[in-house]
This record gives sequence, C-alpha cells and structure tokens, in this order.
Amino acid sequence: MSTIKSSSADLTLNADGSGNDIKFQSNASEVGSLTAEGLLSTTTVTASGVVTGATVEATGDTSAGDNAAIGYTATEGLILTGQGSTDDVTIKNDADTTVLNVATGSSDIEISAGDLIFGTAGKGVVLGATSNTDANTLDDYEEGTFTPTLVTGTLSGSTGFYTKIGKMCHFQINISNFSDKTTDAAIIIQGLPFTQGIASAVGSVITYQVGNANVMNIVTGSTTQFYLRYAVNASSWASLKHNTLGGDPNLHLVGAYRTT
Repeated sequence: MSTIKSSSADLTLNADGSGNDIKFQSNASEVGSLTAEGLLSTTTVTASGVVTGATVEATGDTSAGDNAAIGYTATEGLILTGQGSTDDVTIKNDADTTVLNVATGSSDIEISAGDLIFGTAGKGVVLGATSNTDANTLDDYEEGTFTPTLVTGTLSGSTGFYTKIGKMCHFQINISNFSDKTTDAAIIIQGLPFTQGIASAVGSVITYQVGNANVMNIVTGSTTQFYLRYAVNASSWASLKHNTLGGDPNLHLVGAYRTT
C-alpha cells in the first residue's frame, strides 16, 4: 500500500512493501532504494556520486577494518580512520599533491610536501615533554650570513656564518687582509648578527701570521662586538693588537654566545 499526501508545508511519501519501502527506477531498472531503517538506523547508505550537504555529523566510533571512515566519540572527538596498502591516512591539496600522510600501520605523521608553518609568531615545538613548558619549547631557529667589520681599520676579506637555536647563536668567521697592522690598539671585531646577553669567553681561534698564537675570543656583554685576548701568564690577560699582525694575517674563529 502506498499513499501520497501533500499540504502547504510538506510532501509525504508513504509505502509499505515486503522488501524496500521506496524504490527509485530508471527505465524499469532499480537505481536506488530507501527503507525506514536505512534513514533512522546505522544501516549503510551508499552513493555512487558526490554527497553534498551543509555538514556531516558523525555519531559513532570507527572500526579497525574500515577502508575510510569519519567517526566521533565524546572522548576522542573527530576521528579519521583509513586502511590503504601504502598509507592509512592521506591529505592532499587542490593540485592532488600529498602534503601529509600516515603510513599503513604506522603511528608516525609524515609531511610529504611543504613546511610546518605556525600562523602566529612566537610559537614553537615542544620536545621531550608532554605539556607546553617553556623549557622544552623550541620557538626560534635561524641561519644565515653576516659581514664582520673592525672598529679600527678595515677588512678586504671577511665572511661570517651563523645558526641561532633558541637563545644560543653559533657563529663561524673567516677574516683576512687587515688594513691596519701598525696601530697599538686592541682588535675589536663587530657585526655579530644578534646582541649578546652576557659577557663570556667562547669558542676558539686559529691564527696565521699573528704575533701570539695563544688566542681566544672574548664576547663583550650587550653589544654585537667582541675582541681577542690571550693569556700572558697564569694570572693576566692581554688584548691582541693590530701591531702584532704579520704580513698576511688570517683568523678563523668558531664560537657561540647567548643572546638577549
């Protein structure tokens, strides 16, 4: 038995068949069917095309054998479950390029294309902890080059490289061709990429044609400068000066300092 009822507000289709309640046919061939249980229960509804709607609200958990499923639980929230021969979960962009995936049976997340970028400055990655603690958060990384210069005299050949991780700046400097080799003044090198937070002795220096080979670089506080000092004896230090340089002096420095 079937009835059709209409009013100003709705259209009602009512059927009571021994199999399907409502059948959809094209040229006498069934193309789809609906039952009351199919609309109201968890019975699978299959569509051969694209299903569209304002929202899709999942009400149950997924299962381990699901090929591809969207689920929900009050504890886990939104759940994406997949099962593929290569990846279980794959996220692609509009160009059909995989940007993130979880390999089959794996618990690792792989970024296959692009970089991990934060939309807000100052955010970072928590390492070695399960909560957002400042001590375990890597929130700054930078690498690049800079040009060392002299407070007194000039350099015709100098190159600087740096890598900053958190508040620690690691640098490497190669210096050659000092223009001033006669002034009785301390050699002060400037142009570090970041302001130093504390004064401390850091790094090591390899020298060529320099009057005193026992040199270490000393970082001055709250500036981008440092000067070179060497141990005169067990209780005193002296600055490396321009007039101690030889005919073709070279300095190769590697060091690190804490920034502000």
